[in-house]
Amino acid sequence: MRIFISLILLSFYISIYAENKVNIGDLDSLWTAAVEHGKHGRFDESNAIYRVILTEQDLSEELRRAAILSIGNNANLVGDYKTFYDCLSQYYDAEDLVQIKALADLPKDTLIRCERDIAVAYRIDSIYYDGQFKGCEIRMPATIDGKEEIFVLDNGCARFSAATETFALSHGIRPIDVRGRAIGVTGEASMWLGIADSLSIGEMLFRNIVFIVMPDEYLVNSVMNIQAILGANIFRLAGEMNFDNKLGIIVFPFVQQNLESNITIRDDGTYFTKVEIDGDVLQFQLDLGAANTNLCYNYFEKHKDFLEATAQADTSISGGVGGLSKIMVYRLFDIPFKACGGIYIKKNVAVSTQKETNGGDEDGNLGNDFLLSFDKAVLNLRKMFFYVK
Repeated sequence: MRIFISLILLSFYISIYAENKVNIGDLDSLWTAAVEHGKHGRFDESNAIYRVILTEQDLSEELRRAAILSIGNNANLVGDYKTFYDCLSQYYDAEDLVQIKALADLPKDTLIRCERDIAVAYRIDSIYYDGQFKGCEIRMPATIDGKEEIFVLDNGCARFSAATETFALSHGIRPIDVRGRAIGVTGEASMWLGIADSLSIGEMLFRNIVFIVMPDEYLVNSVMNIQAILGANIFRLAGEMNFDNKLGIIVFPFVQQNLESNITIRDDGTYFTKVEIDGDVLQFQLDLGAANTNLCYNYFEKHKDFLEATAQADTSISGGVGGLSKIMVYRLFDIPFKACGGIYIKKNVAVSTQKETNGGDEDGNLGNDFLLSFDKAVLNLRKMFFYVK
């Protein structure tokens, strides 16, 4: 399930401006390399190149500003809000950055764990609408404020974790002086940010975890009943996660692998990977909070004539931030999705005819049905890889 907050979007627009408007002659290749390193999560390498660019004597003030702000955006993507604020404050008045300063003043999130592999059981909950099966959610136990609760596991909850107001107020999630809009697939909702001093998963202790907090009705409806989500900040801190779908456990290894990166990150904190369908290589959002792998509006636009002539028209219900949305879709059958070392043949694939509220240029979403169709999977959003077998 996609959730990100509008507060942080300033960095997104800055980055797009820098990437599309830069014209610095011999420095073009350096700038391209810096952007590519950032997309692949190599933020130190990206920032090192931006610093080289900043040494150029004839660099315009516009490009100097864009380079500094890109360094700040890289820091933002790993939760280093102090560096992000320091970069922005060089060009914006302090009164315009009050909410980002509130994030910068927070203690840094950290993970404390033992020096051995840690295994945690997960469960699969089925989702139904009007009595029809709509997919599954992956849920995991975690202890917060001394209470064990069941959380949805969702890397599509970008940057932060998430909770309903009732859950936050009853589990010691302290408000931060930050307000904004939480933007999802079906709409958006007012939200505030809060911080949990500690959260435990197995023998792992996560400190200073930030939550997006929304009114209950935006996460609890007839499609999903979600009280709290472990979002991208938990995935980033945890590092490698080995899913054993036969045993129903996730192993967090102490010694982590160095596999080839096959994930990229967008400026809003969402993750992407390449998917091949019938020889076409497409860009998909990797969203393990989504119940189903599907094809998005961009795919519909590219194949509109074919779909209208041959595919089966239908309607589909989508649940997320903003409530429920019924949209027209086209149905394709027995579609092979080749990605991340495996092939998943999905019997019934919905192709959306409606552009999503926060959609980008992706052709589809790779959901948790993809992950669960394989015996094993390994995911590491810190080292930017995802493989199935």
